[in-house]
Amino acid sequence: MPLNKYAPQVATHRRTQNAILEATKQLIATTGLKKMSMIEIADVSEVSRATLYNHYRDKDSVIRALCESEMQRLVEIAQLAPDATSALEQISIEISGDKALAAMRIQDNYSSTISCTSRSNYLNCESLICANASPCHLVMHGRLHFRQTSLYLS
Repeated sequence: MPLNKYAPQVATHRRTQNAILEATKQLIATTGLKKMSMIEIADVSEVSRATLYNHYRDKDSVIRALCESEMQRLVEIAQLAPDATSALEQISIEISGDKALAAMRIQDNYSSTISCTSRSNYLNCESLICANASPCHLVMHGRLHFRQTSLYLS
């Protein structure tokens, strides 16, 4: 008997969430954020609509989860960097090569901004998504601290 009897369910839940978020990112890159629907997200992620709605209430909640997941991915990339300047460079490379962000700028007239300022021992970052003629939405704000060789988000 496993130590945690719910471990298989947790693993399945994470795999399903990852499939949904990857499908969402793929759809943003190919069809754009505005044209994408929950039905398409379910189809591309190969989950039922009921499963999708069990995980996320609506398209906005999927997008919010995707933004949080992507910010966490960028934090993990920054954690591998030896200093704040290298972390900023790696984050910049990842963002500039992201097809979903490029599609949002071109197809949906959205701009996404991840602003990071480098200090001696930390990066202060915030992520914004802005639609043309609409207010920007703060997706995430945090500070990446460097302490010797470790990095954490506060």
